[in-house]
Amino acid sequence: MFKNIFKTAIRSFWKTKTISLINVLGLSLGIAICIIISLFLFNELSYDKHHANAERIYRVKSEIIFGGDNFNMIQCPAPMAEALPLEVPEVEAAVHFRSQGSFLVKREEDNIKENDVVYAGKDFFKVFTVPLLEGSAEGALDEPNTMAISKRTANKFFPNESALGKSLILDNKTDYKITAVYEDMPVNSHFHFDLILATAGLEEAKSTFWLSNNFPTYILLHEGADPVAVNDKLKQLIQKHVAPALSQVLGDDFTLENFQATGNKIDYLLQPMLDIHLRSNLQGEFEPNFSILYIYMFSAVAVFILLIACINFMNLSTARSSSRAKEVGVRKALGSSKKDLMWQFLTETFLMSLFSFVIALLIASLLLPFFNDLANRKLQIPYSSFLFYPELCIRICKWEA
Repeated sequence: MFKNIFKTAIRSFWKTKTISLINVLGLSLGIAICIIISLFLFNELSYDKHHANAERIYRVKSEIIFGGDNFNMIQCPAPMAEALPLEVPEVEAAVHFRSQGSFLVKREEDNIKENDVVYAGKDFFKVFTVPLLEGSAEGALDEPNTMAISKRTANKFFPNESALGKSLILDNKTDYKITAVYEDMPVNSHFHFDLILATAGLEEAKSTFWLSNNFPTYILLHEGADPVAVNDKLKQLIQKHVAPALSQVLGDDFTLENFQATGNKIDYLLQPMLDIHLRSNLQGEFEPNFSILYIYMFSAVAVFILLIACINFMNLSTARSSSRAKEVGVRKALGSSKKDLMWQFLTETFLMSLFSFVIALLIASLLLPFFNDLANRKLQIPYSSFLFYPELCIRICKWEA
């Protein structure tokens, strides 16, 4: 039975091949554009989710108003990363960063300018999930003048050999020993570092001064810890450490209440790491972030294009079916039931939709390189992933709903 239905559907397509071709191409183009936008949205929504404890990682942001100046930034005081695990029970580990621009890096003779260089605390590999190819996460950044480098950097300076235990010279003056080589950070990460230097060798990182905000600080909370409670305890840290430092600068008659009453403010708040890429635009961001507003806009565009393609498909199918009234009458006269006719038309629609989807994948694969150049992304269609197809259909159905 299905064989006859299939053969009849093919004959019907061939009989009205011009309309069928227009119908298929219109639907294919709409689906192709929707696939590209969907891949882009999936990528943007997946940022930082590769970390095993992503939902427990937070960044401490600073909100400071002083002397009429307003600062909303990612930097915190140097001693905060050390104080948090000791004074806030909910904090399992903390790591701070310090960026000092680009470095000239060489193995022996020729310098290469490296821009993605950062100082990081010893708990970097404890807080973030960065797979190691060589070395151990334990103690990798404990000692001064040690560093971890990316696979990309290792291949650049140590092609076809192990980089572990060897050294690189930074700015023609300091030798840094390589204690670990890690996998290149994925594209969907809000930071990308090729060289991570130990803050143990940075004098600024040893500062106990609570008014110098130069260190982006991230924390890993214990399982089940309440971030709201941590925010409250951050206010206690301000009372304990920041207020005395302000008193030394502004005079012994200083009180935090009077400081705030005059319109000034110093506050530290937790920001979920998973919110950074789409919901953060603070001063000092490691890299430019995207915006959740654009996610909504692109979703609306995808839904609109797919809706237009579907309406066009239904209109052309309806127009084509109306010309088949004579065929329907003959089939009924020959004994076809209403159920048989329904299966015939549903099969034709399914085959056309399936064919359109296959062509759409081909169109999307041809257009994707141009879109990647335009959007500065590295999107790929995961043909080998079985879950891609049902997930794409589910997302599209949700948008249509």
